[in-house]
Amino acid sequence: MNEKIIDILIGNKHQVTEEWLRILLSIPNSNYLQRPRAELVASAEAAMQAYIEVLRYDSYEGMDNYVYNVSFNRIQLGFNISEVTQALLMAEEALLPFLLEEFSNNPKQLIEAVSIISRISHRSVARFNHFYSRALNQQLQDNLENLREHDRQLAQQKEKLERKVRQNASLIQSASVLNSTLELDRVLKYIVEQACDLIGTKNGIIYELHEESKALSIMAARSSDFDIKKYENTKISVGDEFLEFLPRDKQILRIHDIKDDSRNEFRIFSKSLIMKKFRAILAVPLIRKHGLYGGIAVFFPKPHQFSEESVSLLTTFSTHAALAIDNARLYEKTRQAAVLRERNRLAREIHDTLAQGLAGILLQLEAIDRLIVKNVGKAREEIQKVKESVRRNLQEARRSVWGLRAGDSIQLSLIDSIKSEIEKNRLESNLNATFEVTGEIYDFAPEAESNIFRIVQEAMNNVLQHANARHVWIKLKYGCEVLTIQIKDDGVGLKSLRGKNSNPEKGFGLMGMQERARFLNGELNIESSENAGTTVTVHIPARYWQNAAPGRAVLDEPLELQDL
Repeated sequence: MNEKIIDILIGNKHQVTEEWLRILLSIPNSNYLQRPRAELVASAEAAMQAYIEVLRYDSYEGMDNYVYNVSFNRIQLGFNISEVTQALLMAEEALLPFLLEEFSNNPKQLIEAVSIISRISHRSVARFNHFYSRALNQQLQDNLENLREHDRQLAQQKEKLERKVRQNASLIQSASVLNSTLELDRVLKYIVEQACDLIGTKNGIIYELHEESKALSIMAARSSDFDIKKYENTKISVGDEFLEFLPRDKQILRIHDIKDDSRNEFRIFSKSLIMKKFRAILAVPLIRKHGLYGGIAVFFPKPHQFSEESVSLLTTFSTHAALAIDNARLYEKTRQAAVLRERNRLAREIHDTLAQGLAGILLQLEAIDRLIVKNVGKAREEIQKVKESVRRNLQEARRSVWGLRAGDSIQLSLIDSIKSEIEKNRLESNLNATFEVTGEIYDFAPEAESNIFRIVQEAMNNVLQHANARHVWIKLKYGCEVLTIQIKDDGVGLKSLRGKNSNPEKGFGLMGMQERARFLNGELNIESSENAGTTVTVHIPARYWQNAAPGRAVLDEPLELQDL
């Protein structure tokens, strides 16, 4: 019987195929109507070949392969299980007319032939259901893995953006600290500390290059793995292998593992004292306005891969560090016009780097926001938060630039400068302010008035940013011996000044205020209680500064910028 059915299938191959397709394409709204005819013909012929192999060899291997391929193919094309099952059963319906014609005179053989074909078709449906379930499960697993991979990529992108925001915020904060710290030693130590923190190490130095001799001097150092600090202020001559490998030009040095570096000179220098303790080094130049100052170098005791992001971050930081060194040295040599000119230059530099950099990141985030329109809503919410954070940092950068510019403050008296600051804050916020002046007003040296104004300005900035206050009271009391400045608000108080471990120098802004007060030979006190506001009181001895009296207020021979 099997051989007769095989003969029917082979002899009527084309007719059976056409009949199967006719029945198949008569199904309304079927996905088969969307498939190319050649594809359907090839599938029908493959099915008949699978029937022949079952009948001839009593083996379902070919039929299982056919059904397996159909199941995975159809699920990828969006077919549902019912229409594929129906199509497989239609093979039996397509063969029936040819079986009737062949066995019309022998009902018994006809029943036997139909039973054989029915058994094969129903088994193929059962196997299809099995394979289809596997295919569907595999597709679901693939989709789930794709979603997980998408979530991982999204999380990585979010982490990268947040890291950039944190880094830019750190750079803004660093710039603020560097430009409010006027002592060169403190500037150098802060540069080393911040450079190490930015790159994630505990070992670093800042060194100065002596242009004529090409010798190096370690100006400040930090280390937990090697006592570099004992070499501070030590001059390293050319040929001294201790730090001979540090660049003496404007090039960046990046060594992931000095023991694997292919350059011969580093194989030699790997024997040096310092490189016996460290394996990886990143050094970037410190370029001042008037030339190369030296460089910043950070070390790792183990091999370390320095990414392009890390190099870019340290390079950007070195730009601000070089500016801060210029500013501190300038402050040491002149206390009048040169300082103000340098601060204006510094303000322009910060605006062109930090503020413009943040603006660029904001544009990047907006572009990303447009690209991931099809992503989950939570992703959009997170990116919106990052955009808002960038906007806040951009606003703070611009505010810092405004604060660094001398502007009208050097053209106005101390009282008029404070009035101008109050008016500016009134336009930018809802904070109410009361300004009171008592006593007989006398003039101070310009440098003293500038520092007093900066103290008032920073105190008001703290009120605006941290106090959540509704009102601030500013008082100037001109006494015979002492000028007293008081800034009081009705806000929530400063957290860093509450409890046993309160520290008035914990905040960078407060640190700058303390430094300015000490420079003026004055005293600054801060009192703060939770929900009871903060009071900043400064006492400045008038005899040092009144009417430009002799002392630190005036230089006998002010230096010009070109002398630096």
